[in-house]
Order: sequence, then C-alpha cells, then structure tokens
Amino acid sequence: MGTAADLIQGEPPPGSMLSDMASELLIEAEDVFDEEQLRGSGEGGPALRDSLNRQSIGLRRARQMMPTRPGTAASILLEVLRDLDKLAAAREFEAGD
Repeated sequence: MGTAADLIQGEPPPGSMLSDMASELLIEAEDVFDEEQLRGSGEGGPALRDSLNRQSIGLRRARQMMPTRPGTAASILLEVLRDLDKLAAAREFEAGD
C-alpha cells in the first residue's frame, strides 16, 4: 500500500472514455484552427493574431496533457473551440450572415 505522498505525486489513470472524448475534441479543434488559418485570419489585426496564438498554445498544451490528464486536455480544448467559434461568429456578423 502506497503512502499519501505517492498518491499525490502519481498520475491518475486516465479512463478510456475520457481519453476518447479528448482525442475527438483535439481532432475537431485542430481542424477548426486550421480552417481559421486558411481563411487568412492570421493576417487580421493584432487582437485576431493574439487570439490565434493563444489557441495554438492551448492546442499544444492539450496535446501534452492527453496521455496523463485527458480531462484537463478536454477542458482546454473546449475553451479553444469556444474561442474559435467566437472568431467564426464575428466573421459571419461582419459578412451579414
């Protein structure tokens, strides 16, 4: 039987359902991010470039967390997807859709 310190220092075992969900979220977030880059959003103003940079950092962090913390990765990815959707909604608003 391990000590409390061993329990705190060890990584919790990821559940397969949670890992699967995080993997699916990563695929969608990467696709949406790539679409934003292809639309030329990176050529927008400083606020838009900063937003895409933050999303890129979030994607990178989520990828790092996937093996040991799929729940945390999923949370990061949901935030990335939410922010990317805000960019898409703003673009649609500007276009009058």
